[in-house]
Amino acid sequence: MRTMKSVGWWILAISVFLVVFPCTLALAFGLMLSGVLTPIAGIGNVVAHLAGWEGHLFALGTIPLSPWLALPVSIVVGALLLGLGWLSWKATVVIYRWLMSLKPHAEPTYPDSYSMPAV
Repeated sequence: MRTMKSVGWWILAISVFLVVFPCTLALAFGLMLSGVLTPIAGIGNVVAHLAGWEGHLFALGTIPLSPWLALPVSIVVGALLLGLGWLSWKATVVIYRWLMSLKPHAEPTYPDSYSMPAV
């Protein structure tokens, strides 16, 4: 019976490590990276505007945003993306701990050359 539990755990562990973890880790990395880069792009947009460039890097649908309006929007969107990335990372950690809590514990085996420890 212990062997079947162990085989079942390994099937679940392999499935989680091959499918779930790559998805949650890539999502966490992408969201956190985007969360950091979005405010930087907003600051770059304001700097470009101050330098005399009149292009619009940010738009709300089809409506272009002025650099002064795009800056707080980019900071808020960046914070939301960073928060979602952090939640995805925390979900990965929770899934890992849950999987490790399911792992069947093997009973210790003693080689023939050693005697059983006294209780």
